[in-house]
Amino acid sequence: MILGMFTLALFAGIVSSTLLRVLINLRGDQFRMSNYTNHIVVIGYDYACNLLLDQLLKETNPAQNELVVFAQGERPHDLAPEFIWVSGNPSKESELDKVRLTHAKTAIVVGSRRMEPAQSDAATIMVVFTIRSYLAKQPHGENRKEPLHVVAEILDPENVKHASVAGANEVIESTRLGFALMAHAALMPGTGTIMTKVASAGAHSLYITPNPADKDTTFELLAK
Repeated sequence: MILGMFTLALFAGIVSSTLLRVLINLRGDQFRMSNYTNHIVVIGYDYACNLLLDQLLKETNPAQNELVVFAQGERPHDLAPEFIWVSGNPSKESELDKVRLTHAKTAIVVGSRRMEPAQSDAATIMVVFTIRSYLAKQPHGENRKEPLHVVAEILDPENVKHASVAGANEVIESTRLGFALMAHAALMPGTGTIMTKVASAGAHSLYITPNPADKDTTFELLAK
């Protein structure tokens, strides 16, 4: 009886896991054939990317903004089901149609920790340049209310300017930013904790709103 129960549980687990992966892959195929707009595309994936993806789940509502991960290879087993996995090479313009960048809200280009910082940044810059080149050739771009916002992660500070020239709207120096917070926290204890809360969802997050043209904006006015 015990052996039979164990066998049945094992069989049920295998079937449920297989069905879940089939449904997740079907969702990705549906995305490629859909009319989704205003989605967020994360370009690149490695072992450190889960930290970014966890924060995206906290910051966004997947029901309103579809979350897409675009990278080469098969879908990772530990990727949360809220994310749509699209396999492809983001450095090729012919592959960018898979993630409907012409209708996306934001593209986040993640640096790879599997190579040297200079090589990782070169790959990031190439992807950013490819995205801008691809969008410039698309007729859909003329009908957008706002252009695609591209955020690029750079590991070597010397390559920040190159990423901006390639077309990144914002460049995040993740390594330098982390070390700067650590150094400042050593001299000013508590600053690291405060800045972490400011940059994290659910705490004292940062927000940007249009500045009223007819009023002198003050912190008191913004608080109201």
